[in-house]
Amino acid sequence: MDKKPAKRFRLTPHIPLFALAFFSLVVSRSAFAQSGSFVPFAMPWDDSSKSPTDASSLNPVPAGVNGRLSAKNGHFYDEKGTRVRFVGVNIAADAAFPTHADAVKIAARLHKYGFNIVRLHHMDTDWAKTSLIDRTIDDTQHLNKEALERLDYFVAQLKKNGVYANINLKVSRVFKIGDGLPDTDKLGYACKPVDYFDPKMIALQRKYAQDLLTHVNPYTKSRYVDDPAVAVVEMNNENTLIGNNWFGSLGGLPDYYRKELAERWNGWLKLKYKTTAALTKGWTANDIPLGPNLIRRAPGTPSPWVLENNTAPADSALITPPASPPPGVRGRIYSIGIKKVGGQNWHIQYNLPGLTFKDGETYSFNFYAKADKNRKISINASTDRTDYHNIGLGEEVSLTTEWATHTVSFRASKTDAGHDRVGFFLGDEIGRVDLCGISLMSGVVTHLPDSLVLEAGNIPAYRSDESAQGKDWTSFLVDLEGDYSAGMSRFLKEELKLKSMLICSQANFGGVAGVVREANNDFIDTHSYWQHPSFPHKEWDPNDWSIPNTGMFEAASGGTFNELAQYRIAGKPYTVSEYMHPAPNDYQAECVPMIAAFAAAQDWDGFYLFDYGMDRGSKKFTNYFAIDANPAKMALMPMAVRIFLRGDIKPNSKEIIGGSTINSVKELIAKFGVNVGALWSGVDVNASSLAKNSFSYRLKEIDPTELKNRTVRKNDPANSPLNWQTGANLPAFFEANSANSKMILGKIGGRKSDLGGFSIEIPAGTSMHDFAVVSLTSLDNKPTYRSASLLLTALARSENQGMKWNADRTSVGEQWGDGPTEAEAITGIVAINTSAKSATIYPLDGTGKRMGSFIFKISGGVLSFNISPASKTVWYEIALN
Repeated sequence: MDKKPAKRFRLTPHIPLFALAFFSLVVSRSAFAQSGSFVPFAMPWDDSSKSPTDASSLNPVPAGVNGRLSAKNGHFYDEKGTRVRFVGVNIAADAAFPTHADAVKIAARLHKYGFNIVRLHHMDTDWAKTSLIDRTIDDTQHLNKEALERLDYFVAQLKKNGVYANINLKVSRVFKIGDGLPDTDKLGYACKPVDYFDPKMIALQRKYAQDLLTHVNPYTKSRYVDDPAVAVVEMNNENTLIGNNWFGSLGGLPDYYRKELAERWNGWLKLKYKTTAALTKGWTANDIPLGPNLIRRAPGTPSPWVLENNTAPADSALITPPASPPPGVRGRIYSIGIKKVGGQNWHIQYNLPGLTFKDGETYSFNFYAKADKNRKISINASTDRTDYHNIGLGEEVSLTTEWATHTVSFRASKTDAGHDRVGFFLGDEIGRVDLCGISLMSGVVTHLPDSLVLEAGNIPAYRSDESAQGKDWTSFLVDLEGDYSAGMSRFLKEELKLKSMLICSQANFGGVAGVVREANNDFIDTHSYWQHPSFPHKEWDPNDWSIPNTGMFEAASGGTFNELAQYRIAGKPYTVSEYMHPAPNDYQAECVPMIAAFAAAQDWDGFYLFDYGMDRGSKKFTNYFAIDANPAKMALMPMAVRIFLRGDIKPNSKEIIGGSTINSVKELIAKFGVNVGALWSGVDVNASSLAKNSFSYRLKEIDPTELKNRTVRKNDPANSPLNWQTGANLPAFFEANSANSKMILGKIGGRKSDLGGFSIEIPAGTSMHDFAVVSLTSLDNKPTYRSASLLLTALARSENQGMKWNADRTSVGEQWGDGPTEAEAITGIVAINTSAKSATIYPLDGTGKRMGSFIFKISGGVLSFNISPASKTVWYEIALN
């Protein structure tokens, strides 16, 4: 081994043995890059030992010791007036009911790593081994006593360790025949969204809430409604009528539930219009005369429609129509036989390209359709060339075996003259689809047949679009969601006397409408995942899935943060209760530092990772989400909780503020669907603006002219703690910088990264993609240059031993490999400004225990040393004196 250092690196007079290995690795760089730099780095599931990685001091014990939480001035506060932020994790299904012995260890480990809230999720499931609902009975109205006892003990252990509870009520519960409800097997997942309006389902949700929340936990001696450690209750996970309407699910409801919804709809219309005459006047007042049919074909010329099979194995063809056109309808029948499907509905398209729409103009798209069986198709308007972006129309339509006419109005936006198109996405399932009488015209005209009489209550359900009835249908669904939320809130708070912070569901379920629904609750919550695995053929097929496998730090759009930032409502606490960059993404180590730093800079009130998992000694991660044995997530927690809970990263000093009325929001839904971006028209939301500004939205009844005065403050880069650089010709990175903590991640190999008083120089090629995450944080709550105790974290990837990727590195199928999990350690030179005279560096194992030590002298106020895989760690404790 050649111990002579390369000239490009600066060395301190004392070179530790573990650093010498670094130089030999630089010499044989190509071999190093090929073999990788993974080191075993198991993080035991039951470790709660005191060590430099311990962050337990950040959270008081027991949880709730300072009284109940309340929402004030846009944040959470306890009864002593101290602001409370949450770093949480989801514990779902079976994992929510650990044995007593395991509960003690899990709660203690969560406390060690700084978690201060657990979201108890999927406790009502029917697909896990254990459920809080007793499955020995043919209904869903009895609690499982054994599961409840385990939950009680777990919650008590969490409380003892300073960890609050977030109790989810309705998540995956499927109602049964014994509940007196028909056709629940024909409804969507967990009977959603029918559980927002069916009276029996709502009554059963209330009973479940009463049985659980008023039950006395024998280990805490408190009812859940009274326990200050129960910080949050969620009524109904990830649910929306608006979103399901926009994507067609409401059109396929069984008759029993369709009738219920129609009765509610007609009741709403009667309150608004009173008579059929008034309804007719209201629905036709703003009609726009129809223009000529834009779909025309000269006699004797080929059809302008194009059938596309975009991705193998998708296969379809035009076939001889086996049907006659509907009575009174002229024109050709287009029959498409779908032989094989791909992974997405757009893999098979029947579209008309080469059109010219006008921005801001309303269009009516009409067609007759039937199929060989009940099924759904999607209709869409987009550009016909890269990037094929949507221009205003995109929703599902339910077909039956009988001809039916379908009309939808939409407002075009972001058009591309001569390169617009309209068409059908047919790749959901095999079979036959027949289309006839297709027309596309500018304008919108309301047709209300004489047989439809408001007084008789027979006005059919509609869809959200630009027409008057479309806008009314939208308003009705928004109000229906609001009725459910308000009714459940009154029951929980007034009848059960619940004192926890309460939401209905996640605001981004329902999009713009979700903002309205949640605005009257205690806080706003959302969910988001960067590159969630997709399952092209069968949902949750463990062998047939893929991910794009790219890093969010490179996303000029701002990735998940683009949408999340736009949902924050001014004056309300804001949390993200499910967040993850799922494994086995090569860049998954970006997840924890990015969400912690961004949430802090946006001044949010909490984030929860999804999820904790159930590792009990396997020392490996076995799925996309579990973090408990994944060093790409857990090893970064000691830094992340200090960034967020300790407040190392301060909020951005500048803010972009939006605002609108509730009625304006209803208009936006009818025009643009559920996309929250409609709230922020005219604001450039991207990685750069997200890093430099905070975002909030004011939702109130104001004069529309006030919207012109929306405040948009200019960026002030000098006062922002974040720096996010993206671009094709630039090395992408994301960095957060404060006095007590400094972090950088991205493609930082091959250059020196300087965060002011802390730098890292990493040779090119010493990690895959030159990607790395490096952070320095003070352990004694002092600025890094005056601190006597620092933690350096440096890693790139995390994988199990023997994990087997496919050829394009987008999936490992079921080949997750074995433990112990390995981390890709980083090679580089670290320099830290310090007022100390000497330093001792301790490589740490997966519990934070010291593995030897190396003494350094400090020259010119700078501590400079090398790190490398030879140290077999991603953690370094730096003791200074």
